[in-house]
Amino acid sequence: MALRPTPISLAKVANVQPHLTTAAWDGWLLGGASIVIWGLMSLLDGVGRSIWVVDRQFDNLTALASTLALVLVYPHVLASYRLAYDGTHGWLRRYWVQLIAVPFLLSMTVMGSYFLYTIAPQGSLLQQVNAGLRTLGIQTTIGLQPTLGAEAMGLLVQAMLAMVGWHCARQALWCTRVMAHYEGYVLSESGWQLLRISLIGVWLSGLAGTNIGPIEGDFMGLAHASLGLPVGTAGALCGVATIAALGFASTVFRTARETGQRPSISVLVAPVAFVTWWFPPLVQDAFLLLMVPVFHAVQYLALVYKVDKHATTTQPRRAHPMRYGLRLMMMVALGFIVFELAPAYLDNILNTSDTLGVPFFIAAAAVVLNIHHFVIDQAVWRFRNSTIRGIVFG
Repeated sequence: MALRPTPISLAKVANVQPHLTTAAWDGWLLGGASIVIWGLMSLLDGVGRSIWVVDRQFDNLTALASTLALVLVYPHVLASYRLAYDGTHGWLRRYWVQLIAVPFLLSMTVMGSYFLYTIAPQGSLLQQVNAGLRTLGIQTTIGLQPTLGAEAMGLLVQAMLAMVGWHCARQALWCTRVMAHYEGYVLSESGWQLLRISLIGVWLSGLAGTNIGPIEGDFMGLAHASLGLPVGTAGALCGVATIAALGFASTVFRTARETGQRPSISVLVAPVAFVTWWFPPLVQDAFLLLMVPVFHAVQYLALVYKVDKHATTTQPRRAHPMRYGLRLMMMVALGFIVFELAPAYLDNILNTSDTLGVPFFIAAAAVVLNIHHFVIDQAVWRFRNSTIRGIVFG
């Protein structure tokens, strides 16, 4: 059952703040800042990069994104772990598949891939898989890796890349429903479903656009296959997303005409931002690769802030004012250890760059932690979850 926003504005309810952080910042954090940066990068790309000061700033984005990953992206992933495993809400028992079985299977896959990374399989099993897919008309590179270990890691990378857009789309919908609830904005369930279809269509069109034909990608040294989709798939999905978006817009205008209610910028900014990030005709490559993870993390941390603030205000004793700063520094340090320092140490002592030709454990840590982060959020952040719904929606 999808949660329907109440027609009564929470601003009228005592002791309930109708925002995630503050009224002034919610719109910027949920996507407004990302739209501005995307617009500037789109405007300056191409001819603008012929100006050396502009080109220098684009070149600096890789280093900037690396630093922002340390202070924002890694903490947002670890925040999902803290939320899922803190033992307060009984989620470990309720969602044991996502919280126990999935990380176990991911760990076993990585370890098996490590030992099989340079060992070629007997026979032609992988080639037979590829040939079978090609008989179905799928011109994919799945099954063409030289070893089972490399093939398995490539499939994990492909799964991660597929989940990224799906995860961002779900989060955009979450932010929209939350802000609509806070502001007392009521839309028909069919309107919300059209928005959902549009966001999913945008995600799938972006995914399809990177999986046309027999191409091969690379993620931190791990080769991953293309799905080999036929030409025109991305265009068809763009059409579905556009039609659904027009239907949603029509519903919004009809609601405004009939009831006088109009959604604010804070209500609509998250899905608009997601479209600028992901929709193929609007994609700015440097922004998608380097800045989208940062702005997605900012969006996520705004939701986590609401949960943390609820936990603080319901504690019997007043929290120390330096608590948030200390927690943030601990999350940054732990993120650096988990994502970079510990796997780099394993790569160093096992000399994976020479023996396997790839910094195996650094790449594997990024893949596994991101996949499991998406799986955790599918369980915890959902409308049917009464605990999160009660905290975030008030």
